[in-house]
Amino acid sequence: MESNDNKNEMNLNNLETKKVGAPNRKNKKKIVATTAMFLGILVPIVAVIAIPLAVNSKANIKRSKFFPDDANKVELSETNNEAIFTQNSGNRIDIMSTNLGTINKMDNDSKSQEHGVRYKNELKFFSASPELNSIVSKILDRHDITNITETKSKIYSIDLKEIFDKYNEDRKSKVTTKEFFLSIKNLVTSISYYYYDNDSIHYFDQKEGYLGYLTAEFFKKIYKYLQENEMATFKIKEAKLEAFIELESDFKTIKSLNFENKVIIETEKVSVENK
Repeated sequence: MESNDNKNEMNLNNLETKKVGAPNRKNKKKIVATTAMFLGILVPIVAVIAIPLAVNSKANIKRSKFFPDDANKVELSETNNEAIFTQNSGNRIDIMSTNLGTINKMDNDSKSQEHGVRYKNELKFFSASPELNSIVSKILDRHDITNITETKSKIYSIDLKEIFDKYNEDRKSKVTTKEFFLSIKNLVTSISYYYYDNDSIHYFDQKEGYLGYLTAEFFKKIYKYLQENEMATFKIKEAKLEAFIELESDFKTIKSLNFENKVIIETEKVSVENK
């Protein structure tokens, strides 16, 4: 177990060196139906298939709102030595536009039938060091497209424990579980679904005006628990943030979109006498 979680003044200097940097804006040339992030704005796939962002009018859509997660769907169960936090969003198909976008397939694109999701995850911190930002970016940017081969598919899985362990790997002064979770502000997820159909590519973007789905209430529940249990030490056992999509059998209609989160923290209560 970690030994410093019960200190009132945490060593947040390990995390607070620098505010979170801007999202990675490297141009990616992909001959697939995708979406692109431009200055934090989700741009429909038409913007990255042969058409430069600068000449695509849809790149100027103002997106400033979020679809928030539901605090009432965050559940906490406790055992003698574990705190288990779960959240199932239920069907959030409401975040997707019902307007079907269509573009012509490129001449050099040999794909005839393909279905997939292009997504962007941004894990935001109240403050974070350049090292932590770098690790988070590398892990989250490893994948941004999920090819869909079944009507029920996982879109992504973010392993917060992997980020935590990687950051502490070569550090002499380890960041504690409590410090790590108290530094996380939220997760913003942007999603577009696409499918090929003969000479066309069709896609469903998020509703106009929205940056993405916001996971914040889930983390607030964890904050509250950590703050209320000062006389305890904590250790991450499991911490995953995931999203799932379900489609009709023809892969042309989204039936459901779910966000599921689970964090298990091992706890060791410390009595006042033993402090």
